[in-house]
Order: sequence, then C-alpha cells, then structure tokens
Amino acid sequence: MAREHNETRVDERIAYLEEQGMEVIRPSEDALAAFREQGQPAYLEWLGEQDIDPSFIDMALEDAGMTHLAE
Repeated sequence: MAREHNETRVDERIAYLEEQGMEVIRPSEDALAAFREQGQPAYLEWLGEQDIDPSFIDMALEDAGMTHLAE
C-alpha cells in the first residue's frame, strides 16, 4: 500500500511540474532496458566498493525483478 501511495504522489508531482512548463520525458521500455544494460554494471561495481554484502545487492535485484548483469 505504501508503494502505491508513493507512486501516486510521484505521478502527482510530475503532473504538477508538467503544468509548470517542465518537459517530462517518458522513455519506452526498450530505452529503459538499454539504459539499465549500460548503467547497471558500473553501478554494481560502485556498490561493490561500498562494503555492502553482495547477498543484499542480489536480494534487492531479485525483489526488483532484475538479474545481476555484472556476473
């Protein structure tokens, strides 16, 4: 329920910014996938340097429905 509430709030804030004249870009699923493919390895490398237990990273990726691309 909290996630749904937060997503609603984010959508409301984005709508407000659009009303104020901000250009909002909503990338396609293909564009998001390409972005993840490019960015995830560097981000995971950075996380590895932060002394975070790798099992926590894997758990978070699993919860997000993603795989560990850096392997």
